[in-house]
Amino acid sequence: MRRTIFQSLCTMFVFVTFCVTSVSWAQTSATDRAKQLNEEGKTLFGAGNYDAAIEKFREAFELSPISNHVFNLAYAYLNTGKNAADARNSFLKFLELCRAENNGKCPDESRVQLEIQRLEDVLFRELPRVTIQSEPQGALIYLTDPATGTDRVIGQTPHSTKLAQGTYNIRIETPGYEPLSTKFDVQRIGDLNLSFPLTKFRNIGAILVNANIRGARIYIDGKVYGLSPRKEPLEVEAGQHQVIVEKDGYTRDETEVTVQSGQTVTVNANIYLESTPATWRSYLGWPLAVVGVLGIGAGITFWQLADQEFQNTPTFDDYVLYQNLGYGIGGGLLAVGTALIIWEYAAPAVDSGDLVTLPSVGVMPDGTIMAGIGGKF
Repeated sequence: MRRTIFQSLCTMFVFVTFCVTSVSWAQTSATDRAKQLNEEGKTLFGAGNYDAAIEKFREAFELSPISNHVFNLAYAYLNTGKNAADARNSFLKFLELCRAENNGKCPDESRVQLEIQRLEDVLFRELPRVTIQSEPQGALIYLTDPATGTDRVIGQTPHSTKLAQGTYNIRIETPGYEPLSTKFDVQRIGDLNLSFPLTKFRNIGAILVNANIRGARIYIDGKVYGLSPRKEPLEVEAGQHQVIVEKDGYTRDETEVTVQSGQTVTVNANIYLESTPATWRSYLGWPLAVVGVLGIGAGITFWQLADQEFQNTPTFDDYVLYQNLGYGIGGGLLAVGTALIIWEYAAPAVDSGDLVTLPSVGVMPDGTIMAGIGGKF
């Protein structure tokens, strides 16, 4: 039993020792291979074969990601003269590793930073030029940063700038004009010219003119807008306006209104005949008034006659009765006639043929709705 346990422990020790040795050997082998690849890359670099050197340095870095390998890769990219972006990215990676390997202080940082800045300048010069114009000029340009999604003002039109390849959101704004928002694509090769015509801001309201007669001329600020009736509002600039409604033979309606942007103001214009034609009111009123005056006059006459008679005589009593009848009937007829005459001349009149007929809506006993032509406006 003891021999079995001892044999098992020995087997486990041998297995663990083998695994640790294998891992150590693999790591040593990867490091050695990376060193070998790095040396091969140096040889190729010295011979001017930069593309082949890049492959060796890249393999070395993948096996052993240390600052030395990525530094050589950056210089290989740099010497090709066509891989400025890869060279810059490799130098940035070098600084990251170098700082980690040297407690945050990289001995070659200043020199590498100069190379990075020079590469940034090269990359900027290689970017496509985007020229942005607008009509009118002087509009603010807001551009959305694709990386952060935030808007920033990059200048006023006309404006020229360098932009990396990608899709951009742009907004153009200037006082008095509607903001314009759109997208544009920047290709890797080729400049781009953008021109944006801006739409003047429409500070618009409306006036709806309702007239009580048809065929009346509608003026707004002295300009004829047509004849009544009009169902559609008339568009006007926001602000104060004079509305006139008139027709030959009728009075004139003038109204001052103030219109806000996006608001519709309703003007109800009522005009009437300048000369009121005679109607039944005057035909009846004048005769009644004349008869009423005559009745009162008769009452006065009988009052005078009664004054000449002795009281309580039959003749006196008859004269008093006729006096009272003259006063009562004459006064009543005069009052009615006068009221009809005042009504005739005080009531505004329009020609019945000129009245605007409005649709009416009614409810039937069964609950259904009936639409038809109804009352006069």
